[in-house]
Amino acid sequence: MRTSREEVGVGVVMKAVQIAKTFVRRARPLLFPKMLYSADSPADENALSLYEGEWTSKLPGFSGGGQADLFGEDERPRWMAQAAGGISGKHVLELGPLEGGHSFQLEQLGASVTAIEGNSLAFQRCLIVKNLYDLRTKFLHGDFVEYLRTTDERFDIVFASGVLYHMRAPVKVILDLCRLADQVFVWSQYFDEKIVQADPKLRRSFASGRTQIESIGEVQICGHERRYNSGWLTYFQPGFCGGPDQSTYWLTLDGVRQCFDAAGFEITDQKIGISAHGPHVTLMAKRRNGTAASSSFPS
Repeated sequence: MRTSREEVGVGVVMKAVQIAKTFVRRARPLLFPKMLYSADSPADENALSLYEGEWTSKLPGFSGGGQADLFGEDERPRWMAQAAGGISGKHVLELGPLEGGHSFQLEQLGASVTAIEGNSLAFQRCLIVKNLYDLRTKFLHGDFVEYLRTTDERFDIVFASGVLYHMRAPVKVILDLCRLADQVFVWSQYFDEKIVQADPKLRRSFASGRTQIESIGEVQICGHERRYNSGWLTYFQPGFCGGPDQSTYWLTLDGVRQCFDAAGFEITDQKIGISAHGPHVTLMAKRRNGTAASSSFPS
């Protein structure tokens, strides 16, 4: 029977092998230019194979995808649609679509979708998915934080699933979401001191103890630094789904609520859960009657 130290050693070796395989796969076309071209007869599978071993999502009708059922069983788009009173004919801004699984579902529910993906490799997989399933979604490549800060465009709903806890200034991001739409959906991990202290893995991730205060007028909201212990090697892990920063700031659940309240929004539906990655919240927030969208908020 292996000791815990041996198990850790085997895990490290396996992760290193995965990272090496991913690095070689991505570098291969640069090292061998002929591999930039396909000699196979055109087929959807050829596009899928460009990211063989790197897909996160199960791809309906195709083999070779990942394990996450973002195109089907994942309930977040359906939960949002019900909480919003239906989204047929609505223009939805989706942040961080990853591989377009939620975009696919949002379209099936009748929405018109604009989706912004900052990860270059994930964005390319979104375009493959768009082609596979004839999606109408407009996928944009870039930093959605910058887009939120500068755009004057308005949407019916913002769909922000799995992105808030990857932010370094989450309060500012929430306020910007509320500037663009009258309804905002969020699924996010959040900070809970008791849960963090009870979980060795989470405790290591928050070991720095650093905090950051963001202000909305006289209201001060505290974020807790979450560090990614794998460092830059994280980016080469197959199925990497994180953000661009090595550390981010997680809000408490009360902190999230304070942000929406300060922006003139009411949380109308909410569900709390917990996974191996920590506690998470699913919520729908709507602008209060008589509260106008603001181009800026007090700081």
